[in-house]
Amino acid sequence: GSPELPGESEDTFRTNGIHVINHGQNTSDESDVEEGHNYDGYQPLPLNDPNDDVGMIDNSAGVPMPINNDVPPIESTEVEIQREVWSQPRPRELTIELDTNRTEQIMAAMANITLPNSAIPEWAQGVSEEKWKQDLLERIRQRKEG
Repeated sequence: GSPELPGESEDTFRTNGIHVINHGQNTSDESDVEEGHNYDGYQPLPLNDPNDDVGMIDNSAGVPMPINNDVPPIESTEVEIQREVWSQPRPRELTIELDTNRTEQIMAAMANITLPNSAIPEWAQGVSEEKWKQDLLERIRQRKEG
């Protein structure tokens, strides 16, 4: 054991600011358990409660309450950040004003770009360039009208 402090009797101990008195003459652990002094004021929690209902939460009134399944699923931080980024308005710095001069510059630069045939996906190889162009122009018209 630890050395006795001056002025303390053998039956008095101080632990973390709590005054504990040893009530029995016998200081062995076995006698404390038998007399019920080992954990005065504390009761062990049952490991297997026969009244425990799976899927129910017990409130303070003793009446089981159903679990609320209306809680939205938890999303990862990455998914939440992605959603926030795409739902916010586009920064002004990324908006390009396309006047006639800029449009012609872009078209001239892109006219010189060619992709190898291996870059064309298999599902797109059966569609002619003219068909692609018509579909694209139609989609552009629909967006302008809508």
